[in-house]
Amino acid sequence: MCEASLCENHLRVHSKAEEHVLSDPTTSLGNRKCSVHKRVLEYYCAKDAACICVFCKQDGKHRGHQVEPIYNASNKKKEKLRKILRQLTLKRDETEKNVQSHQKNRKKAEDKAAGITERVTAVFKEIQEKLQTLEAQVLDDITREVKQNTNPISNLIQQLEIKRDGLCSKICHIEKLCNVTDPVTVLQEQESGRGDFCNVENSDHKTVPAIADMNEILLSLNLHNGLADIVDSAKSRLYVPENSEILLDKDTAASNVVVSTDLKIAYGTETNDDIDDTDKRFESYQVLSETSLCSGQHYWEAEIYGSNYWRVGLSYDSIVREGVDSVFGNTAESWCLVRSYKDYSFRHDGGQIVLSQSFSLKQSMRLGIYLDYEAGQLSFYNLGTPITLLHTFSTTFTEPLYAAIRVGLGGQVRIAK
Repeated sequence: MCEASLCENHLRVHSKAEEHVLSDPTTSLGNRKCSVHKRVLEYYCAKDAACICVFCKQDGKHRGHQVEPIYNASNKKKEKLRKILRQLTLKRDETEKNVQSHQKNRKKAEDKAAGITERVTAVFKEIQEKLQTLEAQVLDDITREVKQNTNPISNLIQQLEIKRDGLCSKICHIEKLCNVTDPVTVLQEQESGRGDFCNVENSDHKTVPAIADMNEILLSLNLHNGLADIVDSAKSRLYVPENSEILLDKDTAASNVVVSTDLKIAYGTETNDDIDDTDKRFESYQVLSETSLCSGQHYWEAEIYGSNYWRVGLSYDSIVREGVDSVFGNTAESWCLVRSYKDYSFRHDGGQIVLSQSFSLKQSMRLGIYLDYEAGQLSFYNLGTPITLLHTFSTTFTEPLYAAIRVGLGGQVRIAK
């Protein structure tokens, strides 16, 4: 009301009347006045969300609206803001925890990548050093064998060169003698005991030694063994999963699936009604392995040919043998990669993850399947060029797993060696 900023002393004697509302000092008093009535803003109109003066309340456009003192309205808004602040603070703290968690995971991934990079770098350095040593060794072997094979002919060449030089000396002397015009000199040369110049020696007919062929097989074997040692050493430094021995169980094969005698290939064929019916046998186009995977890490490969319809993966033995629930990928007991004409997808418990359309469509395919039973991870790899990870299932396995194959008519799935 007074439109004055007061110090502590003057505030004591200032009027305590209700209309003398106190507020914090401000350098922009114009913002606290009504633009219409030039009076101090004392009330807040909730309907119009506006601060108003006493005249606006009584006879202005806000007449009849629900209004309240601006400090009451301000306190209510502050209470709402405090609630929002608490919610935002909780959300900020939660976000901060997520940030720290992700940073920790990123650091873990970066540390793991750094460790792998260090090991790979060391392996390649070792490979380069061993390759250089192997190269020098093989080249030395070639040089030594060449020298050994050519030594006899080298000795003969040396003897012939000595003989050639002697003959050249004789020829030169005789030529000079033939050019002498004094007959006495010519005759005295003969009488001096060197008349052998006039005799031509018979040539020696010695057998020329044959040069042995390089033993290329021996060199190749040494090179192959050296390269194999280098590869084995590299494998020991970097983990490479060994192939698990997977054999198919004929007793589980459907009547339209033929299993090869080595238990490595499943063929899709016409129905064979002559086979014995067992509780283990599937109704149609499917077979399990007799090999169970119930702990540890396992890796196996499958080659698929001649069909646009197949499913390959892992399954519990408890899966039903008939009906739609017996199809691999349709129930919770199986995990598999599915090809259905042009589409590839991963299926488990009826759900599916469709692969990108950029995925190469081929009549034949080679798959790598890796299982870490305790970690609950099942990964599928396309063993093309380059090798790519297609998908990883993450779960908790509760039963032994078996290789699961569904093959269409005319197709075959081979367990690769």
